[in-house]
Amino acid sequence: MIKTVYTVSEVTHFIRQILEAEDILQGIWIRGEVSNLRQPSSGHIYFTLKDKQSQLRSVMFKGDSLSLKFKLEDGLSVLSFGSISVYERAGQYQLYVRELQPEGLGALYLAFEQLKEKLEKEGLFEKAHKKPIPKFPQKIGVITSLTGAAVRDILTTIERRFDSVFLILVPAVVQGEEAKKSIVQALSLINKLKDVDVVILARGGGSLEELWAFNEELVARAIYDSRIPVVTGIGHETDLTIADLTADLRAPTPTAAAEQVVPQKEELLKYLASQKSYLKQIMSKNLNAFRYRLENLKQSSVFRAPLDKTLQYRQQVDELNNKLNLYFSYNLKSKREALLNLSGKLEVLSPLSVISRGYSICQRADDKRIVRKISDTKVGERIEVKVLDGKIRAGVEELQLD
Repeated sequence: MIKTVYTVSEVTHFIRQILEAEDILQGIWIRGEVSNLRQPSSGHIYFTLKDKQSQLRSVMFKGDSLSLKFKLEDGLSVLSFGSISVYERAGQYQLYVRELQPEGLGALYLAFEQLKEKLEKEGLFEKAHKKPIPKFPQKIGVITSLTGAAVRDILTTIERRFDSVFLILVPAVVQGEEAKKSIVQALSLINKLKDVDVVILARGGGSLEELWAFNEELVARAIYDSRIPVVTGIGHETDLTIADLTADLRAPTPTAAAEQVVPQKEELLKYLASQKSYLKQIMSKNLNAFRYRLENLKQSSVFRAPLDKTLQYRQQVDELNNKLNLYFSYNLKSKREALLNLSGKLEVLSPLSVISRGYSICQRADDKRIVRKISDTKVGERIEVKVLDGKIRAGVEELQLD
């Protein structure tokens, strides 16, 4: 015999009390990956923490989410601090998050965003501070590793495009703990040299950790303080570093950086030759035109009877105005009639118009190609027949030639 019956609400509330009575669950750090992220206009953040075996619904209310210094994204591994309780209305237990910290690559991402925000507020990325890149540099500084692919790509590209350019290669460590100091020293050294027109700072592709030296504040400030324009070619096109944002010009790769800095010699020579020829022709043509015009002006009636010429022009203006009004009136009427005519033709040619007269359109179901003859399909193939009020899906059972 049933002695006591509880409601769903009572059981749910009882479970909540049990969970909230466990001290370990009321101040707990949980590691997991963010998924199913939702951030409505209320300011609350809803997401799921998951690992390979389980998942945990989580919520971070607006009061706590305002303290976040990084952008939460799906796939980000985080450490969450909060308490476990039950959302009674849905009967679901969940984590009420009070603090979030990125883990692993997330920490680097957070550091990137924080430094980016700081330097952006200081104006290091503003276009007003970007130095122009010279179009025809004579002396180019290159800062990169001597053992990487980047230096080979740069040297090959420059030699191919303009082999008479003078290069100054300053080796630097571009990965690891010593990289930021090495890059800053290289920039300092090259700024002490005379007549260097532009600097290429480059490194080949790599992971976020391998490229991290180019996200260091010391490197960014050294680029900003450089009196010589700096062009970066770091990693691949999808890689973006603080150095790229600070540089006077960012190229997606080391090769592209060399192409941005060095003009194509053959193209430049052809361009100069064509411009020289063009200028000669223009000057000769203009001189002849001015000479001819001057002779005509000497004989012009304008100098003999300027008032008569003014009256002639006034009459011509009146005539042209009348013609213009007539032209616009006729042209508008003509265009309107043409538009109505085309509209009628389009209506007749419309597939829907054909269907409304009792015909149908047959298409292959897989690629929607029109079936005009039996060779356009085959037995067993799925087809769609378009009729006036919908589609008929069918299969081809037999083909017969008329």
